[in-house]
Parts: sequence; C-alpha cells; structure tokens
Amino acid sequence: MKYQRFVTRGKELSQFYKDLFKDANRSYGMIMPTHSFMLIPYKEAILPLPFLEIIETEPMQKANCKIQTAHSWKDNYRMEDTRLDHMIFAHALGVDLLNILEKKGYNIDYKTKIAFLTFLLIHDIGHGPFSHPFEQMVDGYKGMHEDIGRRTLKENVDLYNILESIYPGLTERVVNFEKYDKYGLSTLLEGTFDLDRAAFLIMDTFLSETENAQDDFYDILDSIYKIFNSIILKNGKVYFDISCFREMDAFLRIRGNNYLNIYQEEKRVLDDLLLKRLGERASIIVKEKKGQLDCLPEAIKNEIMRFINFIEHMKSLKANIPLREYYSFDDNDFERIFRMFLLLDDSELTHDALLMISKIEDFYKYYDILKNQEQNGQEDFYVLNKIKYYKPSENERIIFLDGDEEVDYADCVGKTIPDFVFTETISYIPKKPIQLFSEEELRNKLLTEINEALEADDFGVYRLVSMYPSDNDIIAIIREYRLAVCNNISLEEFAKSKNLTPHQVLAFLTMFTSNRIVSDNSLLLISSSLGYYFNEEEALKRINSYQKIK
Repeated sequence: MKYQRFVTRGKELSQFYKDLFKDANRSYGMIMPTHSFMLIPYKEAILPLPFLEIIETEPMQKANCKIQTAHSWKDNYRMEDTRLDHMIFAHALGVDLLNILEKKGYNIDYKTKIAFLTFLLIHDIGHGPFSHPFEQMVDGYKGMHEDIGRRTLKENVDLYNILESIYPGLTERVVNFEKYDKYGLSTLLEGTFDLDRAAFLIMDTFLSETENAQDDFYDILDSIYKIFNSIILKNGKVYFDISCFREMDAFLRIRGNNYLNIYQEEKRVLDDLLLKRLGERASIIVKEKKGQLDCLPEAIKNEIMRFINFIEHMKSLKANIPLREYYSFDDNDFERIFRMFLLLDDSELTHDALLMISKIEDFYKYYDILKNQEQNGQEDFYVLNKIKYYKPSENERIIFLDGDEEVDYADCVGKTIPDFVFTETISYIPKKPIQLFSEEELRNKLLTEINEALEADDFGVYRLVSMYPSDNDIIAIIREYRLAVCNNISLEEFAKSKNLTPHQVLAFLTMFTSNRIVSDNSLLLISSSLGYYFNEEEALKRINSYQKIK
C-alpha cells in the first residue's frame, strides 16, 4: 500500500522518542516502557511512559467513555471509537509529521515538539458526554470544551504534575502553544487543515459505511501524507507546496462529504434535538411530578437529581463548573439516566428517552413518520442550515507556495468545491406524541410473553454498572415481581402493592434483565401504553421472532 512509506515504525519510532525525551528528563533515557494501540489496520501507535502516564489520569480515562462521533454509532456499530482513541491517533499522526519535517531538514527544538505532541494527545480532554450535542444540551458556546480542557491541564493535580515532570513549564506551553510557537505549527493544531481533522477524517472515513467510504479512505490517507510532505516552514508560518493542491482539494471535499453524511446527517440532527429536549424536560419534571420522584428508591431518586443538578449547573456556570462534577459523567452514565427517566411515567420525557436508547431501525422508522406527517403547528423545530467546507479565518487560510509566490486556496483555479456549501435540514418533534396503535389484545400478548419468560428461568438479572448502589433496590423489586407472576398476581396488583405504576415496573425490567424477550416486550408495552412509537404489526413481528428462541 503506497501510504506505508510515510509511516514512522519500529526502531525509527523508538529512536524518535528516545531523542525527544533525552533533553527533557534523563529518567526517560535509554529504556522506555511502551504500549501499542492498534487504531486502524495501517497504523499502530506506540507510546512511551510519559504519555502513558497522561493517558492514565482520570480526565483521559473519562475520554475513553465518550464516543467520538456521539450518536453516529447507533447507525453504524463500527463507529464506536472514543475520544481517547481519536486523541491517540492524532498524536500518532503528529509523530509522523515531525519525523517528516526533520527529514526535510527542519530543526525544531525539543520543547516545542513535546508540547506539540502533548497538545494532540489531550486536545479533546474537555469534551462532555456525547461531545458537541452535549454543548447544545446545556446551551454552551463554541469553544467551551477547549476552555474546560485548558482548566483541566492547570487544575487537575495528577495531570499537571506529569506534564511538569517532563520539563518545567510544559503545561503553560501546551495551554498557550501559539504564544511560544516560532515555527507556525499552531496552524497545524487548530486550522482549516490540522491534525485533529486529519485524524478524525481518516478514522471516520475508514469506519463509515457510506457509498464511497473505501475509496475515500485511501484517497484521504494518501492525500494527508502527501500534504505532510509538502509542508514548508518559512518565516514562522506554514505553507504548502503547490504540487499538493489536488490532495488538499481532496481533503476538503471528503471533509465536506463526512459532514453531510455523518456529522450533520438528518437523523443525527434530530438526535441532537432529543438530547436537548431531555435536559429541558427533566428539569421541569422535578417541579411538576416531585411526588413520582419521591416514590422511587432513594438511590435512584438521588441519581436522577444529581443528573438534573449537573445540567442546571452547566447551563449557569458553563466552563466554570467544578471539574470534579464535570468529569463525574460520561456517555454510559447518561444512557443509564435515560432508562431511569422511564420510571417517571411522563409522556414527553419517555418519548425522547425511548428514542435515545432505541435501536437505529426503530429510530429511522420514527424519523420517517415525522418527515411524512402533516405539520399542524404543534411541533418544535430545529434548523441546521450552514455547513461550511472552506471559510477560514485569517490565521487558518491555506496558503500554497508556487516557487516564491503565495497562492491562497480560495483563489485557486480548478478547485472542486465552492467557498461555501449550504445544506438545510429541518427536523421536528411534535409536542404531542404521534398516535399509532394501542390495543388491549396486543398488550395482553406482550405481557403474556414477559410472564412466560419470567417463569421459564431464574430471571437473568444483571447489573448495568456495578458501582451504582441503586441496583440492589430494583433487583429486589423485580425478583419479587417474578414471584408474583408465578403466583398469578397481575402486573397492576403488584405495582399497586409496591406503590408504583405498571409503567415503572416495566421500566425496571428494561433496565435490569439480560432476557431479550422481557426487556424488548417491556419497552414495547411502555411505548404502546403512551400511544406511539411502535405499531401492532411491528410488535407482532417481534413476538413471532421470539418463537424460535423459545
């Protein structure tokens, strides 16, 4: 494969790190423990001890619990790479770039190189759960996660001490890299063409299942390394040799395609809106249905309240939120809270929570219903209408050198994309649930399936996350419900005896069973009881599919 000739490997990589740290701190000298990360087939990242210590800090470990592409994994389970995967990959590309620049004769001082690679390794450390959609959820602002990341470097004691042990002042250089950069490398950290975008375009194109994904992957990979080789450092600025114009053009074209097909795809936009609405509705529920909340097990109530307080703190404090509180949540914690929301028996909250935890085929079905439904003024609208391919600030302009002449990409004849490309996506969710189907006969069939499954085995209960103390409370209730089923006690009778609603008992079953029939049918019952989401035909198909399991 033609791109392999550009990749730093084996002994060359070990020698690079040895040279990198010899002037920084002698304790990292000749022998350095390393760890390998296989990110995608062509690339293995090998990290020395100083960078491994950074990865082991709490904020970095939390980044490993946040999916890089937020909701896109629901559509494609290959796209489960995390923020940490992405940062390690960006760092690995940075090593390749620095090696290429050194071979071209550029002597970059070790403090700048270490700060450059450290920046890449931690550049997304400030992201919250679900990344950018989370910022919309809490009414954040552009650059909020960067501000939180900069605070983290200074305020997280473990991380700060590791950075300063490499060489004194490294934290300051990473936080304010542009201030100390005499080569122009800062534009390769944050610019129209930078290593952050290079890393996620390579990874996401490889993992995506779009029509031209395989061809785009090889194109973007080859283009990026040719661009690396074309870089010219001159007068404290980064230029690109005009010979790589086609490669830069391909990079921007594929970047635009990914925005249209992955990052800002229609259903992804709808999912972002659902997340925002969940936060808004949850805050209202505390005031409107406090009695329901008080009926829940104390530990469950405390988890829901902790989540709601967190969202409210984020909305008011933004990047000034206490870091310990900020890093106490990740994607898995949010998913768990969405399931807990089902316990509150609120139609709007359940509506959005069900979709957030649904399989993608169910979400698509719902989206298509929305798209084809006649609008009646009872909708919430979310409009996304500006996706930019190339509209840089002054410092982010792509400048080629044609001999000694400077040429701005925007002025190039033959570029395949215009300066602006706009797309308009209008997604909406009715304020009132869509009425699909709800029949007593269907409900009884689903409930019979659940009861038979419960009687047939010892109720495969499992703990989603063992650290949560509320699990035992719920497990006790659903084990009691199994005994009630065996004694021919109805769902309604059992729920009443526990001061719960049938809805809440079913919600418990969706959270803590490994039995597919029990969990899926409980979800169907919750949905159909609210009169939307699943129709009878879909439910009966599922019931029939379970006959094989039985």
